[in-house]
Formats: sequence, C-alpha cells, structure tokens
Amino acid sequence: MTTLITTLANDRNRELRREAASRRRLGRSRKLRSSRRDADHHVVEAVAVRRLADRPSDRAAVEHLAGLDSTEPLTGEVLGAELDGRLVAAISLTTGDTIADPFTHTDRIRSLLKTRAEQLGGGASRFGLRRRSAPVASTC
Repeated sequence: MTTLITTLANDRNRELRREAASRRRLGRSRKLRSSRRDADHHVVEAVAVRRLADRPSDRAAVEHLAGLDSTEPLTGEVLGAELDGRLVAAISLTTGDTIADPFTHTDRIRSLLKTRAEQLGGGASRFGLRRRSAPVASTC
C-alpha cells in the first residue's frame, strides 16, 4: 500500500512540474507578443488597401460596412481597407466620404485611406485637408 501511495504521489509531482513548466513557457510567449506592440500599445497588424471593384462581393461588403456605421453606402469609385480579409474602412474617391466599422479601432486606418486617396489624385482640398505649400522665395 505504501508503494502505491508513493507511486501516485510521484506521478502527481511530475504532472505538477510539467504544468508549471508549460505555464512558464506560456508566460515567455506572452512577453514576446507584448514586445511586438507599437508605442501606443496596439498590436501592429497588416492592412490591405485596395480599390473596390463593382463586383457583387465588394458591393455587399461596402453595404454591410455602411450598415454597421449607420450610413448610406458610398458611391462612385471606392478605396477600401481590409484587416484579416475583412473590410473595416472605406473612402469614396469621388466625394471623400468615409465609413468604418465602429467595433474596430480604425482611426489610423482611415487616416491611411485619406492619405492614399490623396496620392491617387483625389487632392487634399477635396477631402477637407490642407496641403502644405513650399515657402515662396521673396524677390527684393
């Protein structure tokens, strides 16, 4: 009987040691993940920015996003931002209107979309942004 109790105690001891080692490894991986965060403590994720075509899938995604944002779907040529394959923000290149998923942090993504829209020829003044002008040399 004593050997049975000793064997069970040793098995339990090994099991507890394995669990503790596993928890230590998990703690290290959490530290690694937290070191991959940017200065504002947001996880850096890949965002895909692309022009949304007139395909039914893109139109449905824009309509769904507009429904989440409680607005009308965007009209004209639309530029969208996808996060993990899901449309989270869009801007109309025609009007400059934006829509975004209210359940996702999209401030930076919307800023990225506005910048990209300007690069594509939308013009900063069209979207309510001021363009920096180079100082004019005075001729005296």
